[in-house]
This record gives sequence, structure tokens and C-alpha cells, in this order.
Amino acid sequence: MAMPSLPENLSRVPPTMEAPDLAGLMRPSVFAQKSSGAGLLQIRPNQPFFLRHHPKAWRVSTTLERTLVLPDVTKHVIAPGVNGIRTRGKNDPPEATYIDAVMDATARHNWTYLDPAAPIPAGCLPDGVPPGSYIREMACQGRLDRTVGVYYAEAWQVPVQTLPDDPQRFQFDTAKYERWLRFLVESGQIAPMIPGVLEGMQGRARGHLERAEGLNLSEKVAKKWIGYRESILKNYMAAEPAERTSPEAVEKILAGYLTAADEPKKAKKPPKKEG
Repeated sequence: MAMPSLPENLSRVPPTMEAPDLAGLMRPSVFAQKSSGAGLLQIRPNQPFFLRHHPKAWRVSTTLERTLVLPDVTKHVIAPGVNGIRTRGKNDPPEATYIDAVMDATARHNWTYLDPAAPIPAGCLPDGVPPGSYIREMACQGRLDRTVGVYYAEAWQVPVQTLPDDPQRFQFDTAKYERWLRFLVESGQIAPMIPGVLEGMQGRARGHLERAEGLNLSEKVAKKWIGYRESILKNYMAAEPAERTSPEAVEKILAGYLTAADEPKKAKKPPKKEG
């Protein structure tokens, strides 16, 4: 299946001694070679997708220098028969399968679809991942049926070295992903949080804590469970919504990411020996 593209009239608001460069496989357009299974990720082919955001969906950052409320972006998978995606007719262009679903979700349900052709800023990409957009495709082969095809992944879902005959493993770069979520709001690609949403999140977190405190739990379980709920509420109370800012400020923030990446990391001091 070809890479998806948004409608023009849609609003744009195997193991070796050395680890292979699997991140380097994540190019925007890498198609499977059916002649050989060599170099293919051992995972079943899947379907492409859009990333989209709903005005009610937000999350609290865990890796940024400031605790920010960020858009909670989800996938709209382009699989026929699911989420309004229809089967492609014999003479239909590829976009005919999803254009109605995307337009309906945007007009009637206020979803914002992110352009799969828009490049991700360099400071928001995992180390080793080539430039490109949020959707990446990698040649793959199913472990059981040996079907050769394409595996679609988000740019932050980086394949890592995997043992022979095991399903392909991935590591998600949350830190770089949260940078991108912040960039989406600050650059105006996603509208800032509307008033009242953060208060609602805080109220739900407080309610979860109160219900946890009312449960008849053992001391050990209560300490763990209630502590978890307390930490969530604390983060929500300390969080502030990401806001749209000027293009100059956005460029300064992105440049700061690259500068920080170029700075040599300080070596950790060995622990002092006792006695």
C-alpha cells in the first residue's frame, strides 16, 4: 500500500558482534524486496496510518525539563473495515479508501489530522533515525507465514537488535517524542488546550486517588497503589499547558535541542569506597 496523504482540502490545523544500524532502516520510503528474506525485520506486515489529535485528549510530560500538558496523539490505522476505512475498488485511487473517514472525523468530531508528509525537526528524532516524517516503513517478513511486505511504524518506534527466531523488538524514544508533541502546539499544528480540560484531568486524578484510599488493601499493596495515584495527581497539579509561541521562539527551542545533543556528556564519578 502506498504512503497515505491527507486530502488537499483538509484543514492542516539477525545478531552480530556489533549491533546493526536498525534505526537507519527507518527511511520514509523503503520497500520490501520479495526476492530474499535477508535484511528484513522478522515481523508481520501491517497497515499505514495517520496520527491525529482530539481536543479532549492530553497527557502530562515525563521527560521534559518542565512538566507540560501535551497533546495525546493516536493512530487512525488505514485498515479496510475499521474506523470508517472502506475496501478499495478496482478503479479507485488509494486515497478513496480513507478520504471520507478523515473528512468525517475532522468535520463532525473535531479531530486534527497531522500531515504524514511534514518533516520532523532533527532535535525531535531518535539518534540514528534519518530525516523524514512521523510515519516510517521498513521491509519485513512474517515469522510464521513468511509473508514479505512492509511494516509501518512511528519515527520514535526504533527497531533494536533481536535474538534469532524472536519477534522483532522495538524501543520507543519517549523523550524525543515529547519534544515533538511540544513542537506541535508551539508551532500551531495543534491548537492549545481549551480552558477547563486540565482541571478535569486533575479532578479525575483526585477521584482515582480517593477511591484507592477507600479500598481495603494490605499495607504493602496500599503503599504502592496509593503512592502511584499520588504521584499522578502531583504531576497533574504541577503541569502547565503547552502554548503556541512565535516562530522565532520555536526555532530557538529546536536549536537548543541540537546544541544539547552536541555537548559532550560528563563522565560519572566512580562511587567512593567505604573504609
